[in-house]
Amino acid sequence: MSYPADLLLRFARRLALCLFLAALPQAQGQVLTLQQAEFTAPGRAPTKVDLPHEWSQGLRDFSGIAEYRMQFDAPGGHGLLGVYVSRACSTLQVFVNGELVGSGGRMEPPYPRNCYYPNLFALPRALLKPKGNELRVQVAGHAFGEAASRQRSSGVSAVQVGALADLQAQYDSRYFWNITVAQIISTSLLGFGLALFGLWLARRRDRYMLYFALFAIGWAALTARLFTRLSFGSYWMTEAFLTVAFFPVVSCAMLFLMRLLGRRWVWMDRALAFQSVAIALLVIATPRAQLLDTATALYLFGTVEFLACVFAFLLMAWRTHRMDFWLVGLVLVHSIVLLGLEMAQQYGLLPLPNVTLGHFTMPLVFGVIAVRLIQLFVRALTQAETLNQELELRVIGKSREIERNWQQIAE
Repeated sequence: MSYPADLLLRFARRLALCLFLAALPQAQGQVLTLQQAEFTAPGRAPTKVDLPHEWSQGLRDFSGIAEYRMQFDAPGGHGLLGVYVSRACSTLQVFVNGELVGSGGRMEPPYPRNCYYPNLFALPRALLKPKGNELRVQVAGHAFGEAASRQRSSGVSAVQVGALADLQAQYDSRYFWNITVAQIISTSLLGFGLALFGLWLARRRDRYMLYFALFAIGWAALTARLFTRLSFGSYWMTEAFLTVAFFPVVSCAMLFLMRLLGRRWVWMDRALAFQSVAIALLVIATPRAQLLDTATALYLFGTVEFLACVFAFLLMAWRTHRMDFWLVGLVLVHSIVLLGLEMAQQYGLLPLPNVTLGHFTMPLVFGVIAVRLIQLFVRALTQAETLNQELELRVIGKSREIERNWQQIAE
């Protein structure tokens, strides 16, 4: 079996297993969920907080290591135990009764980018007392405004202690949807974009193919932020880069929509190029603690701009490209819904979900549009072959006519 086919088969099996586990009733009898903690940070008095806890709640300007202290009684039974933290941004260490039981990575700047990674650590029963065990979670994070998105802002989820087998199922499911799916999507989109770029090289007059290829490659790079742990020198620099890179990628999407209809406006090309440069300069000039506010405003501006482009595309496609109106229009409406959900989460109107649907539903958009582009490419090749055949027949006919004329002249 070839490697791509083997990869798809393993993905299908893992997907089926996760869906099966999600459908089963979870045995939570031996799992304790700790939702209250005593929060301490350098220079601040200890306070009681509810979990999940975001550092935007009275801790916007703090950067460093904060600690959450919780009390729990030893779960019953004799099986293996574990400590599960579904989200800790940027990274964490877990102590039980003063002993380190697990770590998410280096606790010195620059911290690993573990915001999308779940955390599960084995808990030896020998460390536990029947009553009054102390669990400490040290979270290393950054000032709330330094992240360009709420999903990557510092904070910690509720903590669960219990049977390792039960917690392992939750860990595997979250890791699959947040990390494994993102890796598959990023790799697939990169290969897909490179393939489209190759098709454009074979037929360079189809500029829409080029812009869609660049859009796919750019989105694959942006998707890599979900599972990439490294930073570009500092956390702020990485977040600033992600903010700036978003707009050239979306610009390629808007240019693709216009080129698909055969429309090209020089002013639009220049305006989008100038906008990307202006946004880069604006982000660079933004104070570190205000990057979240600036990025949120820029994302809103980009969303409105994309909506205007989609409206213009649908209006023109209805008149001249009815097939593109129905096919591409449906996936564009789908992407608009996803953008709306993302913006609602960015502004705090919706809570942060366990799994962000927009991360792995975007391939539907690429898949549908790819089918349409391949159809257009095949149609263009068919027309070119037909024209070549007609040209060859005309050349043959003209050659025979010239031969007959020379024969008549010779006679």
